[in-house]
Amino acid sequence: MGELRTIPITVPKSDCKSLLNSLYCTIETIDYPNTAVFSECLKLLVQSYLRGRGVRLDGINQQKDKEHYVLYLADVLWDMAVDNAEYDWFIRWIVKLEKVVKEREVLP
Repeated sequence: MGELRTIPITVPKSDCKSLLNSLYCTIETIDYPNTAVFSECLKLLVQSYLRGRGVRLDGINQQKDKEHYVLYLADVLWDMAVDNAEYDWFIRWIVKLEKVVKEREVLP
């Protein structure tokens, strides 16, 4: 992935819970959610959270930074979900998403 920079924010547990709950409520309102929908909802939720924390990633040339932050926060949310059975749904979605990504890498 190239040079990894450190992320200049810490994410409190209360924020993780709020983000996971918001993501769950969003996914639950969609009639037939799939991994693409889940992925986009996660990205937009994380980007909104970051904007609220004062991290601006609006520029077209900031796509790599945006991806870096999304992956970082997804890891933080994963750590929270692994320790709490209430968020097993998040683990299942991430596993599905990783499977789809790996399958796409194999396709010509």
